[in-house]
Amino acid sequence: MLLDAEVSLTERGFSVEILEQDGSEQPDAVATHPDHDVVFNIEAETTTPDRPAKVLQNLKRAHEGNRIPIFVVRPGESETQVASRVENILSPPFRERTDGTEQFYNCDEVVTFGGGATAHGGVTAVRPRTTETNQTVWTRDNGEHVLSDGNTEFARVPDDGVLSKDSVPAYYSHDRETGQYTVYQAGETQVYDSKDDFEQDWTLIKRPFIPAVDLPDADYSRDSYVVLILPPGGDPLVFQSGETYRLPTNPGREELWPVESTGELAQFDNPVSDTDQNGPSALPSSDSSATDEPIEIDPTGDGVEAFAAMYVRQIEGARVTQDDLFRAYDIWTEQQDVNGTTKGWFTRKLQDVVDFDVDRSRVDGERVQFYTGLTLTQDGYSLLDQ
Repeated sequence: MLLDAEVSLTERGFSVEILEQDGSEQPDAVATHPDHDVVFNIEAETTTPDRPAKVLQNLKRAHEGNRIPIFVVRPGESETQVASRVENILSPPFRERTDGTEQFYNCDEVVTFGGGATAHGGVTAVRPRTTETNQTVWTRDNGEHVLSDGNTEFARVPDDGVLSKDSVPAYYSHDRETGQYTVYQAGETQVYDSKDDFEQDWTLIKRPFIPAVDLPDADYSRDSYVVLILPPGGDPLVFQSGETYRLPTNPGREELWPVESTGELAQFDNPVSDTDQNGPSALPSSDSSATDEPIEIDPTGDGVEAFAAMYVRQIEGARVTQDDLFRAYDIWTEQQDVNGTTKGWFTRKLQDVVDFDVDRSRVDGERVQFYTGLTLTQDGYSLLDQ
């Protein structure tokens, strides 16, 4: 795949250098283009579904070097399956559970201190084995990072805290000469004479990839990476927001990032799919009156579509904060006795109803997330006063 990427990008005006992999931290290849004053890291993502943290680590490596990563993938069961998975890993860079909880992706490496259990003076973190699985689950709850196996909670670390020996359930050292495993837990010490005995009681803890800690800027924008589908023997396709676009010769910014920050589709002649035909239906514009027909509300559903039809309008150049729009929706669901959805899922569900983009801007020194191209109706803003 990497050689195919080199050929395809070279044909389109890039200068590509495939790097020899010597075990050091470097991308699969690097590329430059005379029309772009940045270096691109080429990352061939062949194990993405199984190792999402690897995608984020590749993003981190590029951003730390002030570079833009191009994630190159093959089609999966469908043309966009793998590309969509990569984009979902990157935006947002954690799992969003249906209850709104953030679950961090696990890295391949485990949590160690001082070089790990086999190093002189080093130890490796462990937690009690509770089931047949050795699953590590890291989530964020009420300003803390929570370690569990999916059911049993083992530890909590404040968002601004540091993962240390004191914050993990236990840790162990291993003496290679005697073969013994020594576990240290809350002032107690347990010694195991064999690995099998040790693993019956304890399991290793994988390190979480925490965006706020691991990334140079956790609030990175969509134009800080590119997802590129490379069909065998076919033309490369830029993938963004569920759509594909052919990558032309000497691509400019609008071809690398077809959907601009304004939420409008960049105008050029090589789209493969048409968001106007296949995307969500548009809401009435600002000068359209609300429909006189009653809106049917399903009390067993989340009500996003009904809420949008009644209180959200599309206006070019308008914007509304995510907090205001979701708060109006939350108040409305309480009034209508509708179950609703979480803030984490609200944006995605709203995108199924209407086209818009998300923009992050600084307001009074703080980053605020806006929905661009949308606004609340007067009645919608009235909900916020209740």
